[in-house]
Amino acid sequence: MTKIPISTINGHCFHSRHPLVWVLTVREWVTCILVLYIVLNSVVLYFVYVSPSLDGTSDLRIGADSFTYLWNAGIHRNALAARWGLSDGTTPVELISTGGSLIGPVVIGRLLRSNFLILCFNYLLFFFAVRLFAKSVPLRAPLLMLLLLVNPAILVSLLTLNKEILVLVSLAMFCKYISSDGRSRLLLFGALLVALFARWQQFLIIIVYLMLVGGLNPLRQRRKMTICLLVLFITISAPFLLSTIYVLDSADILERLGSSDSLQSQFAVMLTNAQDLCNVVVTIWFIVTRRFRLNNDRLFFAVIYALIFAILPYEHGRYFLPVYVLLCVEITTRAKPEGKVVLHGSAASSLALS
Repeated sequence: MTKIPISTINGHCFHSRHPLVWVLTVREWVTCILVLYIVLNSVVLYFVYVSPSLDGTSDLRIGADSFTYLWNAGIHRNALAARWGLSDGTTPVELISTGGSLIGPVVIGRLLRSNFLILCFNYLLFFFAVRLFAKSVPLRAPLLMLLLLVNPAILVSLLTLNKEILVLVSLAMFCKYISSDGRSRLLLFGALLVALFARWQQFLIIIVYLMLVGGLNPLRQRRKMTICLLVLFITISAPFLLSTIYVLDSADILERLGSSDSLQSQFAVMLTNAQDLCNVVVTIWFIVTRRFRLNNDRLFFAVIYALIFAILPYEHGRYFLPVYVLLCVEITTRAKPEGKVVLHGSAASSLALS
């Protein structure tokens, strides 16, 4: 019987990768059981509450804009129009507007034509995103899945037709891109395309990040200075740029940006419900267990993302979801092992023979 090489580092066993064997610690098994419990309960919640809500037979409204996506995709259109007073189809629908992009959810809805198939597809995208994160950095995938699933913004997006799951996939593809030595242009194109189909603001933020770390920026090695200049640029230009992009009066923009209450209100929303509790817990966990370094590309991207979205005229915590996800990735990343490495099994035999 072939033995699997095992390395022991500071008393912890790490089993080598094997196509048919996946050895987990007791803690990881418990985490997997919790993840499975949440997934199974989410399916039950789907049939009991979400599905009746989406087909217009319930007064519950679950999912931020799911009804709009379903109606535009032609799913339960009559029932939704009757229940929620949606347009009868005479009003043209803008798939891309200043508020966001409807292309991704509408395309998924028109292809699958079933709320349950959308649920299954969302979970496939979720596990695909976790797999990409795991290939980007060595992390504890079960713990990452648990931290993501306990966030209501992510869990609801898995049960409904929504943008957040596409935002997660785009973020995972981009993290894989910036973490690879040989950066794949195809992977970058995929991240940008999915971001454009989900939320065009994330598309622009990725472009801004690439410009700030690219060769055209003489301060690319001085990231603290880059952040300071970005804040200065946003402070000066935001009122005029936002009044051009969004249908808001310049005075209204200045009123939003002129006081600390404006920026604080953007983040205060993140502290008012269960989703915001997750944000607080993960942030404290990160502060206690990790060091914040701007030379970490993922954290640098998170800072840029938070700065730009903080000045946009939105007051929804879900727009800061990528920041939460990136903090979860950092928390679940395995620390670099130190100490003497002891090899057992066939690995030790091979080393001795050499």
